[in-house]
Amino acid sequence: MNLTAIETPAAWRRSDLESDYGWVFSIDDAARAHLAQIIKATYVAYKPLFEYTQEDFDLGPAWTTIATAIKEVHHGHGLSLVQGLPHDGLSEQEFNS
Repeated sequence: MNLTAIETPAAWRRSDLESDYGWVFSIDDAARAHLAQIIKATYVAYKPLFEYTQEDFDLGPAWTTIATAIKEVHHGHGLSLVQGLPHDGLSEQEFNS
């Protein structure tokens, strides 16, 4: 069997991801604080995750980073990691929502 090399960022190997972190994105302190505030304001205990709507969450300054990460998933490596999501001051349930 003769395999042809696929030339796309999504055809990565572990070594590719270890040498190029273009798939890793970080949310800054202002965006993290904004997200924590929105989560605290909109969280409803026992409300299923998929019952929240886009109108429930103003992603504010985090949106640019999240949108870039989404583009990387669709048009780049096929995956992304967003670091810096808020967890301090949130309950486990709030964080997981």
